[in-house]
Amino acid sequence: KEGQRNDAGLFQALGTTTRRGFDAEGSLLVTPTHRVYANYSVVRARSLTAPAGQAYLPNVPEWIASLGVQSRFAAGAHRIDLSLEDSLVGPQPLTTDNALQGRRYNRLTARAAYGHAALKGATAFLQLVGYDRPLEETQFDFGGGQVGVSPRPRLAAVIGVQLPFNF
Repeated sequence: KEGQRNDAGLFQALGTTTRRGFDAEGSLLVTPTHRVYANYSVVRARSLTAPAGQAYLPNVPEWIASLGVQSRFAAGAHRIDLSLEDSLVGPQPLTTDNALQGRRYNRLTARAAYGHAALKGATAFLQLVGYDRPLEETQFDFGGGQVGVSPRPRLAAVIGVQLPFNF
């Protein structure tokens, strides 16, 4: 049971929905502190209660393929984590009848985090996200053939702190 905003901006239930697919990932630990991985996900997202020909769930990519590297460096109580991931995001329906589709795009994500043993698992990080087609990330249908996009900057930076919670 999923929902989305309709043409008027109001929340609309999509009825009973299903997502079927698979996710495959391979990983190679090059050294105890360096890992290379690849991931491929496929999803078929549909509404089970929509009228015939209107069953596609908008904004759900048909597939995503990712390739990445992760490294961890430690010196005494200090730790630095670095990662780089390139994701190729496949086409996605823009309308429930799949008459309009978004194009595939690349999303490149780089992240650096610093932690110290005295911080008990808390880390400070900087993350950079870049898009080769910044108008493809989030899309929606106004209805009547009017399709809009929520533009993303070609490069975005996020600075933050990650705090662990143990329950």
